[in-house]
This record gives sequence, structure tokens and C-alpha cells, in this order.
Amino acid sequence: MNRQQASAIQAMCAFLLSLGPWVMPAAQASVNCTQSAVQAIAPSSTTIVAATTQSDPVTYCDVVGYVTTLHPGPNQVNFELTLPAEGNGRFLFIGNGGFGGDFSFPEVFPDFESIPDLTKAGFAIAFTDTGHQGNFLEGAWALDDEAKQDDYLFRGVHVTAVAAKTISNTFYGRRSRSYFAGCSDGGREGLVEAQRYPSDFDGIVVGNPAIGRAIPGFNWNQEHLTANAESYIPPDKLALVDAAVMSSCDAADGVTDGLIQDPRKCSFDPASLLCSVANNSNCLNEAQVAGLKAVYAGASEANGRIIYPGLMKSDPAVGDNWATWITGLVPPDAPGTPEPWSDPALAPWQFLFQDQVLKFFVFGDSTYNSLSFNLNSSDLTKTQLVMNRGGAEGANPDLSSFQTGGEKLIIYHGWSDAAFSPLETVRYYDAVTVSRAASTIQSSLPDSLWLRVCNTASLAARVRMCSIRCRRCLNGSKKEKRPTR
Repeated sequence: MNRQQASAIQAMCAFLLSLGPWVMPAAQASVNCTQSAVQAIAPSSTTIVAATTQSDPVTYCDVVGYVTTLHPGPNQVNFELTLPAEGNGRFLFIGNGGFGGDFSFPEVFPDFESIPDLTKAGFAIAFTDTGHQGNFLEGAWALDDEAKQDDYLFRGVHVTAVAAKTISNTFYGRRSRSYFAGCSDGGREGLVEAQRYPSDFDGIVVGNPAIGRAIPGFNWNQEHLTANAESYIPPDKLALVDAAVMSSCDAADGVTDGLIQDPRKCSFDPASLLCSVANNSNCLNEAQVAGLKAVYAGASEANGRIIYPGLMKSDPAVGDNWATWITGLVPPDAPGTPEPWSDPALAPWQFLFQDQVLKFFVFGDSTYNSLSFNLNSSDLTKTQLVMNRGGAEGANPDLSSFQTGGEKLIIYHGWSDAAFSPLETVRYYDAVTVSRAASTIQSSLPDSLWLRVCNTASLAARVRMCSIRCRRCLNGSKKEKRPTR
């Protein structure tokens, strides 16, 4: 984990802890921590598998169970709920990363390694696998299974929240304040909750959300960067680009300080690095220049309509940021084919996610060539019909129902995110602002939405939740221990 990312996590945890025990008086457990006792207070659709008392870092009840979903179904949405013996009157639901499918930290829950600190502070904490089991990078479980798809896309978090809050409220004998916090796909989950299930949470914190048509955006990048062997941009060339971007754009904000405050003002042109003679380590070939321009421009149809905005030019080499997500740490051994990396473990994550979604969610064909996807055909419509089922793209700007209840929503996004474009988050925020301005109830409601987009180098000075990327396992960060079972 780099220093900026660590600061982002510390800021997030500080924010959550600030909601904490001094705001509401301590709540003592009023139900025994046994399977039968917890089952007795759970909703009828919920099965409690185990409830055991743990003592590290404090005494708490560790509840494991599942909710049975129907229509389509049945399917099993597994969850875990930790209930401190002395609670602080706060319930926290932690969102997922990637495809979920597990209870691993930090891979599946990318913004939370400090669960022991939150448990010690008295938070009741819930998390779910979103209705399937598997690696967070694999989507084969979705093939021909609409129930599992729905639970991942929009239903699993909701049914888990209802069950876990019911248990928590009865366990302590009073209603807890409920909060959701998630990054990446967890950010998308948070916005879906605000839009579709506005009464689930009193407050929602959303980071680097995977909203909008991100999968076609991923596909656009990969089609341009894997077309042939010359298209691959190795880590050392990314470092070359990184240095050139900094040199070109550092002063765009008026101060030369090693920080690109707003990458939208950066005018760097990758053609400035085009090799004049032979390809070498100090320049880019024509295919690499074209690939960078495509990633910067974003996915668009032939008529110029933007489907998913491009990524920022800042920090492509920081923490193997782009190499992990976009270009790959090693060159593809089969460029120009449906599987450019014969070993999926070596492929960049954008390739894996778009490949898995198009194969197993959209086209229902494990042999589908995702790099044949065509933005200018019915492929795009079909993708949105599947991936926005239940509003799962999280891009509905109408937050009036959420706002009416007095709930609060905080959104943050790092400018240098190599996975999801911060411009899509800004576009969403602007759409919400327009929607609120058009609402007849706007004038009578308090301000309930807050957005911050910033560069990570400013985190130490701005303890406001921004991150270059909420995935810390990119750099092999040490995993902190969760409360043990």
C-alpha cells in the first residue's frame, strides 16, 4: 500500500469512527449469542447457520447466515454480521469489490482492512457474498442463472441489509443508525441502494463507483490495446508517459509542485513521445500512441456519442496502477486473438471483467469472443438491458425518495483511478444536480449530497476521503487481521 492510499483508508476509518460511540449512548446486547436465539429474531426468509461468541478485539457475537431470494430463485445470499457485546448504536454495511463471492479482506471489501478497530468502537458490521461463491475476478457463476445475477446486480445487498438490521435492532433492543460504505463495485452498490432502496440506510459513503456503462468502456480499452503485439505498453513505457505527463501538466494549476491538481486541464499529447526513427525505451510506437489516445478519449460510437468517458492522464505508473488494470504487467502472448493472455492470471483486470461479464451475463456463451463486441451494433443495447436490470448501473439521478427521508450521501473519486473514470462520477453528480433543481420539493430539503474528486498527493493535507484507487491488494499490501471466529 502506498502512503497516499494508506492516508485514504485512514481518512475513511476516521470518518466512520467519528459517527461513533460518543454520538449515541452504548447499547448492551439483550439477546444470547446462540444460533437458536438469533434465529428467533431473524426474518422468516433468513437462516442462521451459526452464532458464536468471540473475544478478539472485544467480546462480540459472530453471526453467519443466509437469506433465501425468490422470483427468480431460489438462491442463497450468504452474510456475516458482527455484533459487539457493547454496541455504539451504529450499523455499518460494507460493500463489495469486483464480483464479490467471498468474505476475504481486502480483495472483496477493498476499502476496509481495519475491521477490528470498527468492531472495538462498537459498530455492528455486515457484509455479504452477494449470492454466489467464487473468486472476485471470476464471473462464470452467472452463466444462465438470473437469480444469482440479480442478487449480484441489485438484490443481494438489499435483502442482507434488511435481515442484518432486523437482527441488530432486536439484539440491542433499539433501532441503530444505519450506514453503508463501499468502493469500486461497492460504490455502485451504494448508489443502487440510494436510488432503488432509499430507506435501507441513513447515510451512504460511495467511493470510485463502478457506475454507468463501465463494461463497454473496459472493452473499448482492451480492443485498442490488444489488437497486435505493437499495441502493448509495458511498465517502463508507462513510467516514460508518467514523467512526460507530469512535465507537461504540473504547472497547469498555477503551481509547480509535483501534483496535477485537476487532470482535466492537462494538455499532454502522447504523440509528443512518438519514435522518430526506431522504437526504443525512450519513445512510443504508433500503435502505443493510438492506444493511449483511445483510452484518454473514452468509448464512443461512430457518431461521436460518448458511451463511457476516458481515464485521466495522471499517474499511469504509480503503484502499477495502469499495468494492473489496463495494460497488463506482462505482454500478451497471443495478441490479436480472443484470449490475448493465455494465462488469465496475467491479464489486466479490465480485460478480465469485461470478458467475464460479456461471456456469462450478457451473451450466455462461455466461448464468446469479447473482443468482437461492437459498440455500433445491438451489442451495446443488449449489454445495457442485462447490466442495468433493476437499475444496477447505479446511474439514476433521481434521489428524491432518498433525500426526502433526510438521508445523506457522500461520493468521492480519485482523479487517477485506473479502473473507473472519475468523469463518469462527475457526470452523475451533475445529472443529480439538474434533477434536484427541477424537483418541486428541492427548496424544502436540506443539502444531502456531497462530492469530492481529488488527487491523492493532497490527502495528507486534506483529510477528506479521496483515493487514487481503493484497491490496495494491487501492491501486495499486508492484510490486517479481522476479528477471528
